[in-house]
Amino acid sequence: MIRERARLFVLFAGLLSSWLYSGSLRAQTDTTRQPDSKVEAVLAPPSERTPDDSDQRDIIDVLKKLFSKNQKLEKKFFKSDSLQPADSLLRKSGKLHPSILPGAGYTLQTRFAGVIAANGAFYTDENEHANLSVINALVAYTQNQQIILPVQSNIWTKGNKFNLMGDWRFYKYPQYTYGLGGHTTLADADLMNYTYITIHQTVAKQVAKDLLAGIGYNLDYHWNITEAGLPDGRVSDYQKYGKTKQSTSTGPSINLLYDNRRNPIYPLHGSFVNIVFRQNLTFLGSDKNWESILLDYRKYFKVPGYKNSVLALWAYAWLTMGGDAPYLD
Repeated sequence: MIRERARLFVLFAGLLSSWLYSGSLRAQTDTTRQPDSKVEAVLAPPSERTPDDSDQRDIIDVLKKLFSKNQKLEKKFFKSDSLQPADSLLRKSGKLHPSILPGAGYTLQTRFAGVIAANGAFYTDENEHANLSVINALVAYTQNQQIILPVQSNIWTKGNKFNLMGDWRFYKYPQYTYGLGGHTTLADADLMNYTYITIHQTVAKQVAKDLLAGIGYNLDYHWNITEAGLPDGRVSDYQKYGKTKQSTSTGPSINLLYDNRRNPIYPLHGSFVNIVFRQNLTFLGSDKNWESILLDYRKYFKVPGYKNSVLALWAYAWLTMGGDAPYLD
């Protein structure tokens, strides 16, 4: 529950990054009218300006130039999901298409947060059926003095033969926890603080069209764990579960992946299914032996009558299969 709340913020920031990215691609500019005032003359395209204002630049000029380029890119970029031939420059193998934008958000767990979100998209194959590879990253600082630094990657090799999926994160994360189970109350608020690093990295090989199987390595390490305790002095669930200053969960995983989206930034249709069975083993450094299974299913539908509108459904579960996971896991 604790880490899932943190994941919700990362999800929010990731959606913000994608929304800002696609929003910048979709921005419209009007350059059809002639400038009818001195103010409009400054905002006009360089070809329409008088010699007096030809050297002037302001933020509107910068945004118009950015959006104009992105508008052209959108027409080439998004049609790749419907398997139409894309522009040769866009599909040039190894050519990076970056986007970086600031943002702001609010969640109950973080309160207000400032975010700088970035992503980079590229192809490793110029074939029109090649999947788009994406790397997402952000830096967030919240009103609760939380630091969030995730880097998530989804990289495809030539011919979609291999998929490299990574989820690397760093958190400095003071937060309230309300104990374990489904019957906690606000009176159970217990302020905890910890530093957290996670490394989840998988390599999967194609075994059938859009179906891959592979293995991974996983590390979840918490340290500098502290708690303030319950306000009324009762023993907290954290203390009952087994209070520690740090915890380590590490081990291999077996992964089964189905992904027929061609463009994960802007999927117009398709499905994503990821099943991960993970073992955490003491001989690799885990505090205890325990197992979990992660189920991640996403389905995308085009909305009839609305161009480029998509209905997305998402089901996500991470379940302990055996053993005792550390409290923060």
